[in-house]
Order: sequence, then C-alpha cells, then structure tokens
Amino acid sequence: NCYLDFTPDAPGVRAGIFDTSQSGTDAPVLVAAKSSLAAAPTATYIGAGQYELAGDFPVGKTVCFCTVPYDANLGWSCSVQVTGLNTISIQTFANDVASDDTMSSEQHIYITVLP
Repeated sequence: NCYLDFTPDAPGVRAGIFDTSQSGTDAPVLVAAKSSLAAAPTATYIGAGQYELAGDFPVGKTVCFCTVPYDANLGWSCSVQVTGLNTISIQTFANDVASDDTMSSEQHIYITVLP
C-alpha cells in the first residue's frame, strides 16, 4: 500500500508543500505549509532566476512542481526538476527570460518522494 501521509515518520509517500519568498541575491526562504519529508530542504541562490534545493530527493522517486502565481502581465513562469541525487533545480522566467532575482511570494513548491 502506498499512500500520502503528512505525519512525520509514517510509512508511505513523503510530501512537502512550501511557500517561498526571495529577493535580490538572497537564497529563497521556504516555509513548510505541510510536510512529511525527513528534513526541510535547503535553498541556495545560484544566479538570476536560478535556485537549487538540496534534501533527500532520490532520482527516479521524486516528483516536484511549482505553482505559477497570478501575473497581470501573463509573463511569469517557473521550471522545477530533479537534476541530480538529492538536488532540485528551480528556474524562474519573466516573459521567457531568466527572472530578475525575485521569486514570487505567491509561489509554492510541491515535492513528493515515493517509497
């Protein structure tokens, strides 16, 4: 049986929903809205619109995505992918160009880790 459980240390699928905030060259701040991950991911600023999350994210067992907040200009987007053992890469864009060092405070990162 495989089920989603937000209770830490419960068997099954692990998941986390994180609210984000970030500006300038600061690393994103992730605040867990809900999480049963073994530990909170650590965020790093890489470059304009580029961020990295480190945590227990096994390749082939981790699914991640981000929500796209309302954008009056209809030009903001986000790409999230598992890029290596225990690493998730986040790229934000404004009108298809790397974002200007500001991750939307309305963005949410969803991470699911299969058993």
